[in-house]
Amino acid sequence: MSMSMLISPFDPDSEFREKSTLWIDPITYKEKLLEAWPKAVFYERTEQSRELFRWALPGVEPLRAAGSSGGLLDNHQTIGFGYGEHVVEFILWHRSVIPPEYPLFLYFLETYYGILPLKIDTTADEIKKFLGLS
Repeated sequence: MSMSMLISPFDPDSEFREKSTLWIDPITYKEKLLEAWPKAVFYERTEQSRELFRWALPGVEPLRAAGSSGGLLDNHQTIGFGYGEHVVEFILWHRSVIPPEYPLFLYFLETYYGILPLKIDTTADEIKKFLGLS
């Protein structure tokens, strides 16, 4: 199963999209990814891409394993990724590196399966249930 997901500071169901001051610095984000996954591989932006950069986590073929790969979008606020070996761990990691004052929402890009608000105390079991992995 390969479905793209997003984590964003915006609730896609809200009719009143509040502006967020969240700004993810690409260099710092890469450094933190490397701390968590030292063998992560990075790919620079192509002209057509909305992503500032892409990554592939270890143990997968680069850019082909959705979920173990992803990218930071050019709004500096949203990341896109898909299912894969590290998906739950990655979601929890991402929540941990974004300051708690910023709300985050996990949702699917292609289809609507709901929205999971990612709070500081969101658990792996809650994520697995939302993703249909439990």
